Amino acid sequence: MKLNLRTWEKRPFLLIPILLILMLAACGGGGETKNDSEVADTEDNSPTAVPEPTVEPTPTADERLDRGIALLEEGAYAEAVTELEAANLQDPDNVEILANLGGGYLELDRAEESIAVLEQALAIDPEHPLALANLCTVRGLAGDPDVIELCQAALAAAPDSANVHNGLGVAYFNNDQLDLAAEQFLASIEIDPNSANPQNNLGLVYANQGKDDLAVEQYQKALAIDPDYEIAYANLGLLYLNSGDYQQSVENYTSAIELNPNQPGSFRNRGSAYYNLGDVDLALENYEEAARLDPTDIQSVNNLGYINLDLGQQEEGIGYLQTALEIDPTRVYYLLDIALAQTDLGQTEEAIASFTTYLEAAPDADNRAAVEAEIARLTSSNYIEQALANEGETDFTNPASVLLAVFRAAATADYATLPQLCDPQGENDGDTALICEVTAEHELAGDFESFFAKGEIVGDVVIDGEFAEIPFIFGPDNSQEETMRLILRDGQWYLYEF
Repeated sequence: MKLNLRTWEKRPFLLIPILLILMLAACGGGGETKNDSEVADTEDNSPTAVPEPTVEPTPTADERLDRGIALLEEGAYAEAVTELEAANLQDPDNVEILANLGGGYLELDRAEESIAVLEQALAIDPEHPLALANLCTVRGLAGDPDVIELCQAALAAAPDSANVHNGLGVAYFNNDQLDLAAEQFLASIEIDPNSANPQNNLGLVYANQGKDDLAVEQYQKALAIDPDYEIAYANLGLLYLNSGDYQQSVENYTSAIELNPNQPGSFRNRGSAYYNLGDVDLALENYEEAARLDPTDIQSVNNLGYINLDLGQQEEGIGYLQTALEIDPTRVYYLLDIALAQTDLGQTEEAIASFTTYLEAAPDADNRAAVEAEIARLTSSNYIEQALANEGETDFTNPASVLLAVFRAAATADYATLPQLCDPQGENDGDTALICEVTAEHELAGDFESFFAKGEIVGDVVIDGEFAEIPFIFGPDNSQEETMRLILRDGQWYLYEF
């Protein structure tokens, strides 16, 4: 959705004639000249004259102003600003220069500089119509809540200015007063029917009112006036995108991009049209170009993230969603999708961290219970994964590792670690106490080996406060199901009961 305004105005060129005064020096006395024969018969031994270098005169402030306005008319905004800045240095209090320079800054999205020079212009001439119109526009685009009053003042100062009507229309549009905006754009068109800007802006009003046919008609009128009017093509592309005519959307955005290849929004929306046409590769290309042109374009980065996830390219998808979250940290829901993708990749610890960060950022989330359950499941899974990965060692901070130590002792007949596994406060039940008492000479050593040597964890680790429960199977044929309960003491887990 793009509004555009003419932020400069035409003024007549000042043609300054250069008078060349030819000085003729007479040779010889009495002012006489030699005849042809004398010239032909006389040898000239004088040195060859060196021509004087031509020095280009420094342009005046008015000349630079004229050049700047001409460049604005051509759409060469950067070059125009360069000329107008030079003119401003020569004549700092020239309101015409300041008003047009403010318009140039506006076209280059340099809002703060635009406001500064326009306010300087209005301090000199509070009723200057172009300065009022441009300040009305730039402050309106910046979301200034008081802009309508400013634009109405501009209209009072210049009731017959098409630019001011257009600017007031933009102010009304940005305040969702669409009917009043349409009135001002129509007034601007009546005054200057050959300006593409208000035609385009009126089309935008119609599009927002759901009058698509009228909107298309206005955009086409703008293009009939100015066939190189990129913004009208982009607005047509958006209208067709929203109405589901994706091929027409692609065609119009392509025209807009050919005229202005530096507009990320056109690439982004063309990418969406391609995506809806089923061409995922071209969609990705366009989103990538939009993100290259504007790394903060969160919509494009968002789309790149989710398309890559849909394609099973989890690492790429996670990277884009993490970038999107950096652009806008309030979009905490990205953390959920990042966590799910990390889970798919087996990055359990990273997934737990992402889910935990989500709950910290959204403490009142409706899905809190479900997320907490998933964190618990992943934590359990991670305990078992870590214990299996380090099966030769006993990690007392991991309840699964403590239980695996029992199975390992039975399988290897190495009972040295068993006494360390039971509750140091002696509150464990008799069965777990017996495990911790087994030695090679113990009368039950053979039974211990027979029952626990093939033991396996068969479910999740469930932690509830200072207790952990782990389902397992054991027995001579590994068919008996049991649950081992462990207790937490000073950050370490010990066998408690089963």
